[in-house]
Amino acid sequence: MTPTQLSRIATLLYGDRWQSSLARDLDVNIRTVQRWAVNGAPDWARDQLGKFAAETIKALREVM
Repeated sequence: MTPTQLSRIATLLYGDRWQSSLARDLDVNIRTVQRWAVNGAPDWARDQLGKFAAETIKALREVM
């Protein structure tokens, strides 16, 4: 996942302060997420973000 993709998706899921929230949810150090924001995220993090996005979409559909 490119830094741009990571930033766009994480901002949609978590808001502007996404790095600390994502680090908490993935159980990684915030410095790790900060590195990903520059160099790109590994496949496993991309996969987990996809799961978080799917859960968010499901929750929104249940409310609407």
